[in-house]
Amino acid sequence: MSNKHVGILRKSVLQLGRTFRPPLYRPEVDADFDFLGSEYGGWPVLRGSLTPESLVYSFGIGDDISFDLEVIDRFGCTVRAFDPTPRCLEWLRAANTPAAFDFHPVGLSNKTQVLRFSAPPSHNHVSYTVGVRDLETDVVSLPVKALDELVTEAGDHGKTIDLLKMDIESAEYYV
Repeated sequence: MSNKHVGILRKSVLQLGRTFRPPLYRPEVDADFDFLGSEYGGWPVLRGSLTPESLVYSFGIGDDISFDLEVIDRFGCTVRAFDPTPRCLEWLRAANTPAAFDFHPVGLSNKTQVLRFSAPPSHNHVSYTVGVRDLETDVVSLPVKALDELVTEAGDHGKTIDLLKMDIESAEYYV
C-alpha cells in the first residue's frame, strides 16, 4: 500500500472514531454540572465546586475563551490560561480580555522542553497538535513545561487547583 493510501486510510479511521466517540461533556457518572462556554470551546463544571477564591488552570485555549470568560463572570475567580500556539497568540493580540484572565504563552507537558507541534490542516482551524499529521503540515517548535513548574511560576505553589481543563490535542499523554 502506498504512503498516499495509508494516509487516506488513517484519516478515514480517525474520522470514524470522532463520529462514534461520545462528546467529552457527557460524563458517565451521575453528577450535577453546568456546561460553560460555547458548544465548541465549552467544558462541564460541577455545581458548587467553584467560588471567587477558586484556582482554575485552563490549558489549550485556541481562539475560543468562552469557557474561561464564563468561569470568570459566574464565579469571580481568576483563570490562568496557557497556550503557546501561533494562531492563539495572534488571536489573543486582538482580544479584549479581563484582568482575571491571566494568560501564559506556554504549553503543558510532563517536563520543561521544546516540542514540535503540527499546524492544523486548514487555515480555518486553530488547534495545533504534538501528534503526527500528514507530511504537508507545517511544524513549529514551542515551549512547554511541567504542571508543578507552571504552578510555582504563577505563585500558586502549595495551593489546590480546583479545576484543571486540558484541551491540548494529544499532549495530554505526555502529562
